[in-house]
Amino acid sequence: MKKSKILCLLMFFVVLGILTAEKSSKKMYVNIKETWIKSDSGFFAKDLVRVRYGDQVYLLEEKGKWMKVSPVSNPNIVGWLPKANLTKKKIVGSFDKKTSAEAKELSLAGKGLTEGSGSEFSSSGKKNYAAVDSVEGIKINPSDLHFFIKEGLLEDGE
Repeated sequence: MKKSKILCLLMFFVVLGILTAEKSSKKMYVNIKETWIKSDSGFFAKDLVRVRYGDQVYLLEEKGKWMKVSPVSNPNIVGWLPKANLTKKKIVGSFDKKTSAEAKELSLAGKGLTEGSGSEFSSSGKKNYAAVDSVEGIKINPSDLHFFIKEGLLEDGE
């Protein structure tokens, strides 16, 4: 009888520990359009799984500019993301969603500005969004990039 009570108590604390550990894991959110969780903390590490803007991940460990994470949607995968690609703030909406005028006004008001603030700067030059889109569309082969970094005596892109 005594052994069964001890066994029951032990099982209770094991289950409680598992539940507590899951709740204590920090959740973070991907704050860029898309990226890959890597097998190690380095740009040239193997890609494991793609995550997109707003996806939730569990933070497991920090190592310099990298964070060891596990996607909430697939906790069996464990890998690394750059710290700059994550935020603690919950992301609502999608990356491509247009913001409403009301949201813009609230954002400006929070910064102490009005919609007319800065108009002298915006009228002084033309905005070339096509050039930005063009640059964002350029894809570089990772092996070419690695060669460039090594030949230029750069330190792993840091």
